[in-house]
Amino acid sequence: ETNIKTILVEMEIEKKIRPDREKTLKSLGLDPDKMHVLQVGLFSANKNQKFTFEVASKFINSNVQFHFVGNECYIDECGLDKNLNNCTVWGERSDVDLFMSCMDLFVMPSHEELNPIALKEAISWGMKCFVSNLFTINNQYKNSEDVVFIKNDNLCIELNYSLTYLKFSEYESRRKKS
Repeated sequence: ETNIKTILVEMEIEKKIRPDREKTLKSLGLDPDKMHVLQVGLFSANKNQKFTFEVASKFINSNVQFHFVGNECYIDECGLDKNLNNCTVWGERSDVDLFMSCMDLFVMPSHEELNPIALKEAISWGMKCFVSNLFTINNQYKNSEDVVFIKNDNLCIELNYSLTYLKFSEYESRRKKS
């Protein structure tokens, strides 16, 4: 609309091979018998970590842990209940790939996004991703099996379903090996 010539360059999503989940989780000091949900991004109202903390509050008495990786410079402006025992704020890290490689689900409930690299990274690690139904993301990922578009009222239902499915799949995988 601005009469300026533009070129859209897509980052190719390269499928990465996941390492041993149990070993990687243990290297981070995490319990492999729990399900782990990851959100990556600068702590800000736009990235909407508050929403994920509110969802986490509904999973307090379950085996689900929520992990947040990202710069904390605006964390006090996010209105988070930082006392939830199933939420860990890891801050800014140089080993985000380590987290991506072993987590079970990725969430991105942002209010605005253009071309989120964290989402592409999560997809490259084969994670199921729960993302805001934003125009820019919907257009790119509407046919992706890895992406579930969330509405405020369905994330808990979808998360419960996915975690149950993942737990069953993990059980079946272990059963077949033995």
